[in-house]
Amino acid sequence: MHAAVLEKDWGGEVERLLSNTYYSGTRIVLRGKNGGKAVLVSAEDLDFLEKVEKLLSGACHSGERIVLTGKEGTQVAIV
Repeated sequence: MHAAVLEKDWGGEVERLLSNTYYSGTRIVLRGKNGGKAVLVSAEDLDFLEKVEKLLSGACHSGERIVLTGKEGTQVAIV
């Protein structure tokens, strides 16, 4: 994950960062002068995060267990 602090040429930098995120899947953290931050993620990452959020929300209400398997086969259990 790369961090970026933008102070000049906001438009040009954002376009470059968006392009980098879109084509390479790089996650980029944007930090402001006051410490606020946001993250640019690829559409694939956003889709994954939304699925995890939905699973977690459902599991919290039903009490079921969830096992997430990553691309490398790594598993994480959520109880």
